[in-house]
Amino acid sequence: MRNFARAFALLASSSLLLASCSEIDGQDDGFSVVSATETSSVSFNSAHPVFQVSPTTRTVVIDGVEQGARVFVARVNPTSYAVSADTARFVESSSGIARKSARSVSGVSFGEEIFDDGIYSVTVDAEFEPSRAAAASVSGKISVSEGVSRGIVVDHAISNGSVSDFYAENFVISAVGENCIVWMKSTSGAVYRARAIAEKFDAMCGFIRESFGDECDGIFMSAGSCVPAGGISATGTFVNIVVYDIGGDYVSTGSGSIAGYFSSKDFYAEGIAKNTNAGKYIYIDEYFVMSRFELAVSTLAHEFQHMIHFYQKTVLRGVKSELWFNEMLSMLCEDLIQDKMGISDSNSPKNRLPRFIRDYSDCGLEFRSELTLLSYSASYAFGAWLAREFGGIAVIGEMAKNAMTGMKSVTAAVGTVLGRDVSAEWILCQYAQACVFNGEMEYDYPTFNQHEGALSAIDLWKVGSRPTGPLFLGASDRHEIRPFGMTISEVGVAEGGSVLLSLNSEGSSAQEVFVFVK
Repeated sequence: MRNFARAFALLASSSLLLASCSEIDGQDDGFSVVSATETSSVSFNSAHPVFQVSPTTRTVVIDGVEQGARVFVARVNPTSYAVSADTARFVESSSGIARKSARSVSGVSFGEEIFDDGIYSVTVDAEFEPSRAAAASVSGKISVSEGVSRGIVVDHAISNGSVSDFYAENFVISAVGENCIVWMKSTSGAVYRARAIAEKFDAMCGFIRESFGDECDGIFMSAGSCVPAGGISATGTFVNIVVYDIGGDYVSTGSGSIAGYFSSKDFYAEGIAKNTNAGKYIYIDEYFVMSRFELAVSTLAHEFQHMIHFYQKTVLRGVKSELWFNEMLSMLCEDLIQDKMGISDSNSPKNRLPRFIRDYSDCGLEFRSELTLLSYSASYAFGAWLAREFGGIAVIGEMAKNAMTGMKSVTAAVGTVLGRDVSAEWILCQYAQACVFNGEMEYDYPTFNQHEGALSAIDLWKVGSRPTGPLFLGASDRHEIRPFGMTISEVGVAEGGSVLLSLNSEGSSAQEVFVFVK
């Protein structure tokens, strides 16, 4: 974790209009459009090359900028509302700078570096029986040993996050670990993989529990009545890992798309929730277990965090998480166990970074159904930077266990780690800097590129075999700013001396605007 006593030079004498709102998705119509007429001047300081632009500032003058310095304008949106493109601020004109054209996204192909195409993880909420108030039933206990069979309800129609067709099939215990049972359709030729899965889970589950908290050890007999699983569930307190062909694509295409899923339905007794197995259950796709074992192990950690998250947030604290936040924590769980489990970058969440550095402007901290894979990428990138910048397991544990969700949980967790209050605006400004600054600088800038405990450093400028670093908009490009998102424009290269930037005269008060000099 770094020293955060960084000074920000404010480019206006008037007070800032700081917007705030509750975390409700929507448009930016809750914020005013501010007219900018003022001129602000500041002297460049290489130790603090970050300048905040007031909503009422139209013209910015920076004196003493070295020749060859690159100038950027970043806009961050610290609200859960999208800022429309026509109210986003941009550079209309400039002087003392050689303007730079935007790098075209269409001209950048990462090819094989985008490993995450078509690979999803799914979280399934419980669907309750209409008569659940008095219909709970108890499963009979089974002998937990290899070769024992049992009917398990699994989904057969998962496609791109859709779950719709549950029914029971017969599964066989293929391996038993200290903390888990691995179920497969058949033990023929696959026992070695089942035992390997059990060994991996046993090796990482204690560390995950220490980092994120415990999962629920009970079964709900009604909405408010939870009894110990040891006396109710057929498999007691074991975590059941069910390996099967999710969606049927392994048989039909020889590949897989849904790597795994978790459903809170299984923490409810029969007769209370539909399609329940009444126990701790995680479902992993057979294709990945047999053909991409490292990714299957990473997915197992991912789904286990979802199981823990259900207990820590929904059961213990009575809150329901935003999907991006839950997925971020699950990918951070994968991140934490990557080196411990010997997982390569191509089978870890880092495989999502090429999509982020190319398309980050199109997705903030949200889950866009039309941009599912980018939503994963954006959530992971933010979490990966946040954890490396603010103490690793310390900030992850705070987010996982505090009584809040989403950005409120993030700001509270960072504030706890730093010992002072922080805002979403401040965190997102730091994040934007981490996507611009790299290499040797006098400024102690925020960065992905630092080790923090079990988390390895990430160099955004060395992602893939054709590294480019994040792609930037052009100075005059107008782009919507997604909820808790950012857009960054590279204005150009300073000619030496004073740089003048003239921004458009009107913009939404929801956005915060910064000038970075690199």
